[in-house]
Parts: sequence; C-alpha cells; structure tokens
Amino acid sequence: MRRQDWEDKIGKTRLGRQDWEDKIEKKRLKKIDNKIVKIMGNEDWLTYKIQICERLREFVLNILKLSEMLPDTTRSRVINYQITKSGTSVYANYRAALRGRSKAEFFSKLSISVEESDETEMWLELLISSGIFDNTFIRELHTESIELLKILSNMRKKAS
Repeated sequence: MRRQDWEDKIGKTRLGRQDWEDKIEKKRLKKIDNKIVKIMGNEDWLTYKIQICERLREFVLNILKLSEMLPDTTRSRVINYQITKSGTSVYANYRAALRGRSKAEFFSKLSISVEESDETEMWLELLISSGIFDNTFIRELHTESIELLKILSNMRKKAS
C-alpha cells in the first residue's frame, strides 16, 4: 500500500477535535423515556456526593436537636436512644463510604447507610404516630428522612 493511500485511509477513520468532543458529549447523554438526560461526569458526581454529605450533616444536627426536645418518659427515652444512634450512623457510614478504598467497600458502607436511614425514618414515623411528639419540626424531619432514604437508595442502585 502506498503512503498516500495509507494516509487517506487513516484520515477517514480519524476524528477531528470537534467531532471527538461531540462524540464524548453524546456518550454523556442518555435517552430515558424519550427524554434526553445528561449523565454526570466525575466532577459532577463528586460535587453531588459532597452536597449529599452536607445535607446528611444538617439532618444529623436536627436529629440531635430533636433528641433534646423529646419528653423524659420511658417510651420516649427508648426511641430517643434508637433514633439518635441510627440517625448519626447514617452520616457516619456515608462519610466512611466516601473514604472507601474500593467500589466494593463504597457499596458496603453505602448499604449500611441506607439501612440506618430506613431505621431512622421508621423511628420518626413511630414518634409521630404514637403521639409521643408531633409538631412541624418533626414532620419536616420525617419528610427529609424519606428524601434522604430515596437519594441514598438510588445512589446504591447506581453503584451496583
């Protein structure tokens, strides 16, 4: 094969810079239910995980505020202890997941965080439905716990 023929053949298979960037961008787009959705890049994913970490931190601080607000009865002391343990564990295990040394370790710690989040939501729901404590603060906290549970569950699903 002559050099000119070879260069023509290679030139046809090579992509120009703009074509290459377009090809990469197309990979970042995904069609879901006839809608084009942009897939997160590594930087977007890292920013998202940090935002979730900050949101969990605020949630834990609110759980600790709640533990100070609960009445001093036997029933509420038991739930207070449980909700404080599970609520703080969500944040602790999520942080541990972020520091994971492998994808398997990330998945494992994230799974624990999901379980603890579910348990926290259950204790909040029990506080409200039992009538031990019910006001707008705890209802907002319960709503936030459900949202965080959905976020963490979805994150775990994508990590698997």
